[in-house]
Amino acid sequence: MREDLTRSPAVRDRRPAVVVLPTVRGALSATGRGLSNVTGAGSLEGIAMNDEELAKNVAAELSEDPKVDSTLIDVRADGGEVLLRGTVGSFWQKREAQKAAERVDGVTNVDNIIDVRLLTEHRRADAELRADVLHALSLNGMVPGTVDASVDDGTVLLSGTVDLEHQREEAVRIAGNVRGVVNVQNDIFLNPPLTDE
Repeated sequence: MREDLTRSPAVRDRRPAVVVLPTVRGALSATGRGLSNVTGAGSLEGIAMNDEELAKNVAAELSEDPKVDSTLIDVRADGGEVLLRGTVGSFWQKREAQKAAERVDGVTNVDNIIDVRLLTEHRRADAELRADVLHALSLNGMVPGTVDASVDDGTVLLSGTVDLEHQREEAVRIAGNVRGVVNVQNDIFLNPPLTDE
């Protein structure tokens, strides 16, 4: 007796139901047009969903995340790639929106073009913002003193050198958490590893 594989039971978690199809990674499902076989890090092999379902799943994840005000965020999906656009009130929220979208099964890439628009009371002079970013970096033991920052219209440009990749990532995280930061650009260079000769 042959099982009808196109009518497999739906797999449920906290997101809307998806149909698990017995496909090989990268192969298109034969069940219809508009489906894309998308698999992302942490996703189940062979999940097929259309772009509309993926966009709804990402929007649901954003609305459930208490760290993100998703009311002004628009989500588009195309074959596993997600586009986030709209406006949030801080760089931290922009970064959290990206993380939330990346958590959704089926997402292969997130293009985050969300604008950060600070409320008037959160706007700060560039010199004051630079001082606070440098102070925050100096208080973190993982970021070496070789990292510098400049600020232009709320955008922080990090420069200098570090020995380890996680030091670069930590510097971006710390700078992005300072109140008044609109964006962070990372121009920190990674020192080449020392070789024993």
